[in-house]
Parts: sequence; C-alpha cells; structure tokens
Amino acid sequence: MDQGRTDNFLALGYEGREPKRFMITIHPKALAQLIITQDKLDLIDVRPRSEFNRVHIRGARSVPLATLRPAKVLRERVGAKSEPVFLICWNRTRASMAAGLLREAGCQQPVVLDGGMELWQTQGLPVVHPIRFDAPALVKALARTVQPPVVRLHPRWSERLTELERFLTKPAYGPEFSSPEAGRSAALQA
Repeated sequence: MDQGRTDNFLALGYEGREPKRFMITIHPKALAQLIITQDKLDLIDVRPRSEFNRVHIRGARSVPLATLRPAKVLRERVGAKSEPVFLICWNRTRASMAAGLLREAGCQQPVVLDGGMELWQTQGLPVVHPIRFDAPALVKALARTVQPPVVRLHPRWSERLTELERFLTKPAYGPEFSSPEAGRSAALQA
C-alpha cells in the first residue's frame, strides 16, 4: 500500500487492520462463458432452498445464506483454493453478504454474479427447472380418469328422460293385448 493511502487509512482509525476490499462481480454472460469453457467451477447459490428448487444454474449447489458455514463451503470446494467461488442469489444482495463471510473465512476470490438470477434469466441464459412431483395432485387426477363424472340433470330433464325410458320399454303391441298376434288380429278386425 502506498504511503498516502496508508496515512489516510490510519487517520480513519483503522490502524492494524487491512482495508476492506471491493466486491468482485461477474456479468451473467461472462459466467455462462466460463461454465462452458471450464470443467470445475464453484457455483454456490445462497438463495433459500425453495427458490433454488424453482430455478437455478446448472452445476450450482444450494447453500442457503441462513445455513452458510464458510469453513465448510471452503473445505468442499470443487476447484483449486486459488480459483474463485461464484456466488449466486436473486439480485446480488445475499450473495454480497455471503462473499463477505467467505472472505473473512479465508476465501481469496469470492465473486458475485452481477444482477443475480434475475439478470441471468433476463439475458435468456440457460437454467434448470427441476421436475416437481406432487403426489396428491397426481392421485386426484388419476381418480378423475378412473371414475366417470357424475352428471346431474335439471329435474325437469330427469323426469322427461324417465318418461322416455318407460315409453321405450312398453311392449310394441300395447298392454291390453297378451301377445303380438292378438294385437294384429284386433287391428285387422277394426
């Protein structure tokens, strides 16, 4: 650090402490290019699990900010320790907080996705939409296909259908005749 900056730093009361570093960000298209060209990237999505399950970047792992343990995240890295850790949230706020926690734990390069998932999706970059399995809804749908729907008619139509059924089930030769031949002979005599 040059002498002028050191003097200003000490004048502000930060003696013995290193100045805070600026947050490093990456544009969504640049990160997408890195995902394509590099094999192993540490992509940490710090949104709540429910948001992650709705949509996320392929290869990202969910570590919600509320449960983030920086030391554990750094131990479980897939890339080299000198490689950056890319942090993702919806609009960069939670990822910025996670970057501060990781930096304090010794991470050399926490990098925040600029604009977060909101900008990633606006840019039309690829996302993963996990398949959701809703068993109760599936059971209800299957039950509807197995059981025919109950058709409820207006009472007047119901009465008319009953009359029609009675008419159609009457013998063609009439109730006063015991057989079709008796009905024909009576018709011929008249």
